[in-house]
Amino acid sequence: MGEAIVKQHRHVEIEYQFKESLGDKNLTDPLWKMPDKGVFTEDFLNDLSEQRCDLVVHSWKDLPVEDNPRTEIAATVEREDVRDLLLFKKGSREKLGQGSSLHILSSSPRRMYNLPEFLRQYLPATTGHIQFHPVRGNIPTRMRKLLSQPEVDGLVLAKAGLDRLLGADRLPQRAEFAEVRNFLRSALRECD
Repeated sequence: MGEAIVKQHRHVEIEYQFKESLGDKNLTDPLWKMPDKGVFTEDFLNDLSEQRCDLVVHSWKDLPVEDNPRTEIAATVEREDVRDLLLFKKGSREKLGQGSSLHILSSSPRRMYNLPEFLRQYLPATTGHIQFHPVRGNIPTRMRKLLSQPEVDGLVLAKAGLDRLLGADRLPQRAEFAEVRNFLRSALRECD
């Protein structure tokens, strides 16, 4: 976001401040079980209202639905890729045709709702139950959790987040399976 601002307003100097929100600090509870609205935004909106900063940057998905009378949305950047990636462990392939349960890391109610039907449609061999396990943290943390939990078969990630971590141009919009496989191997190596 800072680069986009400076590109449009070359005279602006940006001083970055980094701070963890309640949602960043509490990696145990699934977000949908947290009692507070704005677990990723409220602390920052308070800083903005009390003039400890001039601007805060959030993902749209983290903003509360209700408008905040203390602040306004001044700008937005072009939306990134909205697709999700489902990463499977190598050994999970055998489970697909056996009717075994698949254990997937995701804390997103949207993904939990949509993924079972998607898998039945696009991976017809997926006949077993899909069980979700909560996961929180940044992408390297989530990858470590995938690799360290023997009972877990896969992990769902936002493609845009992986693009930002690894460089947006490294995985084409539409890629052949071999390209994706090599890309994911690279991602796993970088998370070690």
